[in-house]
Amino acid sequence: MRIVLYVIFGIYIAVLSLEDLLKKSVPVALLAAGVLFIPAGLLTEGAESISIADNILGLIPGAMLLVISFVSRGQIGVGDGCLVMMLGASLGIETVIRILTAALLLITVFSGVMLVMRKLKRKSTLPFIPFLFAGYILSFF
Repeated sequence: MRIVLYVIFGIYIAVLSLEDLLKKSVPVALLAAGVLFIPAGLLTEGAESISIADNILGLIPGAMLLVISFVSRGQIGVGDGCLVMMLGASLGIETVIRILTAALLLITVFSGVMLVMRKLKRKSTLPFIPFLFAGYILSFF
């Protein structure tokens, strides 16, 4: 049953990625729909079942991104923080840390390469959700 949750959540993040790539924003209604994954993550059982405490701790990385978003006046999108909170609440702290670490490494490498190739400027902005999606996929390996 948990694999079904992973596949559906992956499709959801892929849709958010497309929105973020094409519009550089994510509709609030589409983002809010992700809240449905939280109880699904809590109710599914499997070999890798996680505790409620793990789900609650999973909120911390997303909450930290939201704080950074407000402090930096939107340099990190609120939608990014909300999605990371949903990932953490649904999948737990360990998984969300793996996803976020992979996403940050990927966007760092991508940005570095694009800066060297002069395809981006220092002040350019990038959508982060596609990198979260890649991190989500990589978290299974």
